[in-house]
Amino acid sequence: MLDERALLAHLESAALSGSVSTTVRNTRGKIAGLFTGDPRCRFGLSVCDTATRQQIDAVLGSEAGASLDSDEASGHIDPHRTLAGILAYGRALGTHLARGHGRALVATGHPAGLLGHYASIVSILEAHGLTVVTPLDGGPELPVEFAEEPPSSIRYVSGVACVYRKPGALAHSHLPNYMNAMLDVQREAREPIDLVIGDHGMAGAAVERGVPTLSIADVNDIPLLLTAGLTHHTVLVIDDNRPAQLFRPVTDAILEEALRHVR
Repeated sequence: MLDERALLAHLESAALSGSVSTTVRNTRGKIAGLFTGDPRCRFGLSVCDTATRQQIDAVLGSEAGASLDSDEASGHIDPHRTLAGILAYGRALGTHLARGHGRALVATGHPAGLLGHYASIVSILEAHGLTVVTPLDGGPELPVEFAEEPPSSIRYVSGVACVYRKPGALAHSHLPNYMNAMLDVQREAREPIDLVIGDHGMAGAAVERGVPTLSIADVNDIPLLLTAGLTHHTVLVIDDNRPAQLFRPVTDAILEEALRHVR
């Protein structure tokens, strides 16, 4: 049975929530980019077109327990909200596992911190009969509309789609272009996706298209917070760029909760 007290203690000691490295200044900058139309700050979500500062302040409070009023160097995520997100993510994953079929696409714009988490998710999806698809694996370079990075392609590591940049690096990305390209391939093949698991624009593009999505969002990932209330989107608010081994207890808790809802 999940030891919630121990998990809460780990979240704070590992700076996954509580006092986190994503600063208030950084979050303010992402909000400014959202309002100026920077696609790196919008994740492909049209909700950004009508968002107001008041709505953003409200969702930061409701989803992350955060405020922009602080001048402290570090940011803040309420550990109890993170715990609630872990449980909700696990329950939603368990619902898909219990069905025992469907196509899933797992993708990350954060390979340095979250690749291990997603690889574990891929394993449990496949063990319960879901098909983890790999569109555009090693395929052509995909031009982007905004100069965040040079043209890149998709590479899969342990079933997880990552942005690949020549000559041999996995890249950090906020853009929705890659997920849109992968979903287009699946649609054209008449093999639509039943579940997307991801972050940043990888998640945002799927949410925008109405695909059931489980996302991980840092406190500065405002578009994903704005869509947290949608029925097809479950979001876990947590620092998304800590060393990978610190995320392992979170993954274990999610899988435990998921399996509890399968039995």
